[in-house]
Amino acid sequence: MTSTAAVAGQKLSATFLNNMRTGQLLTSSSGTTVASSTTETWVAMCVIPANDMAVGMVYRVEAWGLWSNTSTPTLNLRAKIGTSSTTPGSNGYGQLGATTTQSGVSNRLWTAKTQFTVESTGATASTFGYLKVKSAGFVAGTAPFLNDAVELTTGMDGTTTTTVDSTVINYFGITATWGTSSSSNTLTCRGFAAERLI
Repeated sequence: MTSTAAVAGQKLSATFLNNMRTGQLLTSSSGTTVASSTTETWVAMCVIPANDMAVGMVYRVEAWGLWSNTSTPTLNLRAKIGTSSTTPGSNGYGQLGATTTQSGVSNRLWTAKTQFTVESTGATASTFGYLKVKSAGFVAGTAPFLNDAVELTTGMDGTTTTTVDSTVINYFGITATWGTSSSSNTLTCRGFAAERLI
């Protein structure tokens, strides 16, 4: 991978512009639904190929969807990275935390965004990232309110460096975990986009 730089007064040629670092879309699609389970589950995830990471790169996943429930279960959204496409590992970039939801809500909108920067590469690559979640329907906090008077909750987390093996395939994205298993407790990812900024 090469990079180019402009100097003051330089005319930018088509070749220069074509060689500039730009974002590359890794994937864009709908995700999955989590229901009748208390198991942490990928809801939006992309594949980072082995040896794809380079110092200074940023990887980003943004997802959105709807959730509904019965009673007042907790719901947790996490940003994860690991080597399994089926079972999220312990490495991550933050979490909402097991947050109690309002009782019997339906089709509440949620959105989550996570991104990380590559600080070093190799078998013990250093990365730093965060997770930001916004959702209606949680019990906690104060205004602002949505137009239907249901609270909008915002959570942000990510304060530590995460070590990954950049020499192997990694799976990066957002997971969801219900505190109580019920077919009425559902979280659906209606869409997500993942990109690499290089």
